Amino acid sequence: MAKKPVQGRPLDGEPELADLGSTLQDTTDSLIGAPGTPQRNEYEDLLQRKIVSAKLREYRKLHDLTQEELGERLGVLKNQIAKLERDSSNIRLGTLFKVFRALGVGVKLQFEAPPIPPSKLAKLAVFALLFFSTYSNPSPAAAAGLVCFLV
Repeated sequence: MAKKPVQGRPLDGEPELADLGSTLQDTTDSLIGAPGTPQRNEYEDLLQRKIVSAKLREYRKLHDLTQEELGERLGVLKNQIAKLERDSSNIRLGTLFKVFRALGVGVKLQFEAPPIPPSKLAKLAVFALLFFSTYSNPSPAAAAGLVCFLV
C-alpha cells in the first residue's frame, strides 16, 4: 500500500519543500536542472513537442474536423493524424507546415541565439564604421558580405 504524506511532509525520497527554491525558476532548476544542462534541454525539447501535438489537436477541433476528415484533406489515414496528436517528436518540418496549412494556421519558427557580448558588439560597430567610411558607396556584394560577417 502506498504511503500518504502527513500534513505537508513529503514522501520518502521526495525533496523537502524548502529545498525546491523560492521561485518557479528555482524550483524548475532544482527538479529538472539548470538551463543548458542535458536534462533541462531534454525536458524543454519534450515540452515543445507536446505543445505542437496539443496545438494540432486544438486547431483541428476548433475547425470541427475529425481526425479522419483532416486526414482526407492531407491524403493520409486517420491513424497518422492520431499519431501526430499523441507525439510529434518525429514530424518533418514539411509535414508540420502542410498539416497546419490545411487547418488555416500559419507556422513561424523562432530561433533564440544568446546575446552578443558587449565587447564583440563594440568591435563590430568599429568595423562597420571603418567599412562605411572607407567605402562611401559600397557595392551590393560588399555590403552583403558585411551583413553576413556581422550576423
